[in-house]
Order: sequence, then C-alpha cells, then structure tokens
Amino acid sequence: MIISLTSFKLIIRYFVISVLLVFSFHTHNLSASAIPEGSTQKHCLWSVENSEFSIYLMGSVHILTEDSYPLPAILEKAYADSEIIAFEVDLGIVQAPAFSSKMLSEGRYVGGQSLRDNVPNETFQLLLFKTEQSGLPIELFAKLKPWSCAVSITALELDRLGFKPDYGLDSYFYYRAITDRKEVIALESGEFQLEVFTSMSKAEQKEFLKKSLKELDVLADRAEALLTAWKRGDLRALNRLLEESYSESPELHDKMVTARNRDWMPKINKLFDRKENLIIIVGAAHLVGDDSVVDLLRKAGRTVTQL
Repeated sequence: MIISLTSFKLIIRYFVISVLLVFSFHTHNLSASAIPEGSTQKHCLWSVENSEFSIYLMGSVHILTEDSYPLPAILEKAYADSEIIAFEVDLGIVQAPAFSSKMLSEGRYVGGQSLRDNVPNETFQLLLFKTEQSGLPIELFAKLKPWSCAVSITALELDRLGFKPDYGLDSYFYYRAITDRKEVIALESGEFQLEVFTSMSKAEQKEFLKKSLKELDVLADRAEALLTAWKRGDLRALNRLLEESYSESPELHDKMVTARNRDWMPKINKLFDRKENLIIIVGAAHLVGDDSVVDLLRKAGRTVTQL
C-alpha cells in the first residue's frame, strides 16, 4: 500500500511551511505551565528604524489553531502598511504538483528497500506501537525514508490536535497578499528547504525519527508552550525553547537556523534598498537569540525595536 493521496497532500502542506516547526516542537522538559505567567504586552513583531518608509519583521508560527484568530490589531496593521511582503519561501510554488512530486520522490525508497530495512528494530517497533495507538496503517509509512516518516507522523498528529497549516501565519498573510495584489518575495526556494532533510546523513535520519516517535505523546503540551510564548511575545521563553530543542545537535541548529539567517541578510538589505514599506514574515526561530535576523541587523548598526 502506498501512502494515500489525501494523507500525502496533508503532509506536503505541513512540510513546505514547517521545516523549523517540526524541530521546534522537539523540546525537553517543557510544557505550557513552565512558561512564566507575567504577560509582556509585546508581540513577535519588530520595527526597523527608518524615517522614510516602514520596515517590519514578523515572527511566524507556521501552523496555528482556528482559535488563534482574529490576530492582534498590531499584526494586521503591520501587514496593511506594507507594500512588499517577504516570506521564507513562495507557498504557491512549493504547493504546486511539481514540487509535491519531487518531495514524494526524494522521501520514498525505490525498488525493494523499505523503512524497516533502514532503521533499528527498536525504532521500527516503536513506530508500530505509535501507529497502532493512532489507528494508522503501518503501510502508510512502509516505503518512506526515516526523515520523511518523522515529518509525516508528526504532521498527522499535529493535524489531529487541531494545529493546521491553513491557520498558519504564513498561509494567512500569503493568500491575503495574493488577493490584495501586493508584491510577494521569497527569501529561499522550496528546493533549499527540501535539501535540509535530504542532506541528512543516515545516522541523523535515524536519530530524527527515533526522537520524533518518542515525543509524540508530549507534542500537544509542547505545541501549546510554543503558542503561549509566541502570543505573549515572550522572547526569553521562545529562545529557551530553541536552545533546549537544539542542545543535543548544535550543528543542526546552525544548518537550519543561523546559516539561513546569514544567507538571508544580503537579500534583506537589497529589500531595504527598495525604499518601500515592507514586512518580512519568517519563523519566529529566526528572530530570537544570538545570530538571529534581529541580532544581525543590530550588529550592522540598525535600530530594531520589538512592538
């Protein structure tokens, strides 16, 4: 049995806008109750000081729940003020059939190979247990590579919990921008995001799948923790989530977060040179902590203020 078209389309929707989110949920010893109770009255929104035009940076959560809307008025105003809307990736392109086909091809074994042949028996038995718990047929994952299986089973669980990509901040503002005929800019290609996974070594893939399976049971609490911190604009909590998530694999953090931040800077500076009202909407992970986009802009001498 090959993964069903309906399930695969769901997984595609999650993948193309949640490369970082899958990792962000994989935190250690953190639940919603662990986040400090004091509200900051801030948002995951920053302004870059400029006397001629408006520049905003908005930290996105790539999948949200329906009750995350309506958004705070300040987020809506930042979008309304902007003539150019920049995202990590062009959602219209990566959700097209050609990219879906490429992801399916890259994420599946061909010929006689299978997932069971490429992961330790302990990991496969854990997968069997989790799929039985969820009422999912193991055949759904039988031909997927470990990274693809990890993304898929996490995506299906998040969907079951009500966290859906259609409610994600990226999707919400992307399709608003298309409807409003605003200029849409992508900071990187879908192929680059796919390569984040396909370039994993076999050992990294096995570890990623094992970790993903073990943390399915606490996914709900960790998703709520991330949302709570995001809604409060609690940068310390968001940064702690990231630090704990990547504590065991700092090289992965560099590959998935800081290296991409550095790659974006020349493109962001070119957008600033356009001298038009602009908002850049990227995963919140890119805007908090050392070597974040906010930090790199400040190091370059720009004044960046959280709103």
